[in-house]
Amino acid sequence: MTDEARGDSDAFSLLSPTGMGGLRAIGGFHGQAEYAALQIASRLADPTFGGVWLESTDDVTFWREPDNHVEYERHQVKNHNVAPAEFRDAVESLHRPVGELGRIPDHAVLAATNFSPELESLKADFERVQNARTAPQEVTQGVLVTTELELEKKLKRLLGDRNDLITFSSRSLALRSAQALKLDEHEKEGVFATRIKQTLLGRDLPTEVAAKLFRPLVHFLDDSAGKPLPVAEIEREIVRLTAGLGRSGVSHQELAIGCWESPLPSAQYRLDWTRYFDRGNPRRLPTLPEWDMLRGQLGAIKERIVNAGGDRHLIISGKMSLTTALLAGHTFPRNAAFMLRMQPTVGSGPWDTGTAPDNAWGWVRSEVPAESADGLLCLIIGVNQIPTQAVIEYCRSRPEAFGGAVVLTPAGGPSDRAILTSAQATAASSAAMGVIRQMHQAAPERAINLFYVGPAPLALLLGQLLHSVGGIYLYEYDGTTYKQGPFVT
Repeated sequence: MTDEARGDSDAFSLLSPTGMGGLRAIGGFHGQAEYAALQIASRLADPTFGGVWLESTDDVTFWREPDNHVEYERHQVKNHNVAPAEFRDAVESLHRPVGELGRIPDHAVLAATNFSPELESLKADFERVQNARTAPQEVTQGVLVTTELELEKKLKRLLGDRNDLITFSSRSLALRSAQALKLDEHEKEGVFATRIKQTLLGRDLPTEVAAKLFRPLVHFLDDSAGKPLPVAEIEREIVRLTAGLGRSGVSHQELAIGCWESPLPSAQYRLDWTRYFDRGNPRRLPTLPEWDMLRGQLGAIKERIVNAGGDRHLIISGKMSLTTALLAGHTFPRNAAFMLRMQPTVGSGPWDTGTAPDNAWGWVRSEVPAESADGLLCLIIGVNQIPTQAVIEYCRSRPEAFGGAVVLTPAGGPSDRAILTSAQATAASSAAMGVIRQMHQAAPERAINLFYVGPAPLALLLGQLLHSVGGIYLYEYDGTTYKQGPFVT
């Protein structure tokens, strides 16, 4: 199928928010993009594979385009053992868009790293029913009826009197293993390489190059969450990544930004911004017109790097403000293939874009109710301290007033050592980004006001992800109150 044919497919009408009942954000589960990447590596061998959509009505949606029509699979992905109680919730969630679609879907999949013994038995029953349905009717009709009745009895024990869920499960549901999500990074790369080398796109790749495609492809899929990706776009990204990996070696360039002190003279790119910052009380911070000018300087460096056509691996150094780190990350985004690296002041470093996230690390989310329905909607991220009261007082000083806040703090409590590794930093940035997506989808007409307190390298990694999620205002604390900084989209 040509790129043009794929682009004109009716997959986008069927897989639109209207056709699928609206988007549902799932934040903080990095395994979705990993699961999708491993699936894509196999599905690229199917000439009817149409594309993938992360965070559609479910965690991952795949579609095929056989014989000029669309078939789609909606997947929920669980990175843990699924017990019967969670099974019912998952089935209900998978079933929810049926009313909007007007029919039972072709395929719905519950994928998990493990299932309880009762569900493991049920997985085999689903497979027997599906096998009986695909065999010639005159051979299997009696077997099919008996098998379906046995399956429905088991489903009734799990789903009670919900005949709609029982019918849906019997007709469409499959349980599949996602044990590959429990493998370490090297093992995941190996699984991915084995699968993609069975496809036309990957068959001539050296195994080590095929393996190294895995993590950048995961980043690409994660950055594209919330929109359908046709297979032609996925294939172009794999070709681009392959070309980059095929070059001998990776040359890291360095951008040094000095806010509180002049940057190192040895860096290829230097931005001395000390005239716009000082450590007085209150601190000197850039005005909004100055932020626009400073952003332009970052953009000019980005243009030079892109026009040079080399590797987009960039070391970021210097004593910089948190808003500067967020803005630098936003200027060199992950979805434009920039790989950033920065040395933290605590823990083991450096922290960089390409590190696989530590899924054991997590945020605790809490909420502060609004004082004004039209007030400033805030996201407060406090790694080493929680500035909630200072944020509320600042918002009260604004004409809009305080419009409520989501507060993220490390599960282990705020501390200078709450994040110690690059894997924890990528986990933290991805999970925070998931919350931002949820907030935007819940109130798409409202901008988010981001108040961040934590390590600058984490701000850099988070800034890389702040794209296609609505408008976000950045803020910097001057020692007495907050000052509004740049607006990013």
